[in-house]
Amino acid sequence: MNTPNRTNAFRFTLGSVAHLLAIGWLLFACTAQATAPRIAAKMLGEERHVDVVGYYSSSQNTPSAEIEGKLTADLLGAAFQAGDMQPEIDVLPSKQLAKYEFFVNQVPVMICAEGDLTAKEMKRYRLVTYYLSDVANGKHPISLVFDLKHPRGNKLYKAFDKGLQKIVSNGKYRELMQKHLGKNAVSVDYFSRLQRQNPSWK
Repeated sequence: MNTPNRTNAFRFTLGSVAHLLAIGWLLFACTAQATAPRIAAKMLGEERHVDVVGYYSSSQNTPSAEIEGKLTADLLGAAFQAGDMQPEIDVLPSKQLAKYEFFVNQVPVMICAEGDLTAKEMKRYRLVTYYLSDVANGKHPISLVFDLKHPRGNKLYKAFDKGLQKIVSNGKYRELMQKHLGKNAVSVDYFSRLQRQNPSWK
C-alpha cells in the first residue's frame, strides 16, 4: 500500500478565505479570530501535532458550501474555546486521506458526515453530533468522532462535548447559525434535537 504524501495537506492562515473550502458539510475555513481552531500542515520538515482531521471536496464548490465552511469554523472555534482548548486541524483534499490519517496515522479526532463511517466503525469511537444547517428538519448532522484510546482523545472529547453544550445553553450556537444561515435557521426545539443526537447530555 502506498502511503499518502502528508505534505499534500493544504496550509491555511488566519487570513484565508473560504473559497478553498468547499465541502458542503465537512469543511473548515479560517477566521480572523484568534480563538478559531488552527489549521496546520507539515512544511519544510517541521513536526505536526494535528488533533482533528477533516476534508473538503472541490467538486462541491458552491456558495452554500462556502457559507457552511465558515459556519463550521465558527462552531468548532466557539465550542473548543468554551471547553478551554484550541486544537490544530488539518483539512485534506479527500475523504480517503482524512480516513487514512484517522485510522492509520492515529489523529485522535475526525469530522464525519452521515455515511462516512460504517456502523461498526462508529461503535468503536465516541461521537458528539451537531448541525450545520436545517436543524428544524433534523438534516445535516455532523459528528466529531473521537478515538478515546489516543492519549489526547479523551481530553479533546471532553473539551468539545462540554464546550458545545455550553454554547448551546448560552445561545452562541443559535447566534452563529443565524449569522450564517439567517434568523429562521434554528427552530425553537433545536436543543432537544441536539439532545436526541447526543443522549449523554443532561
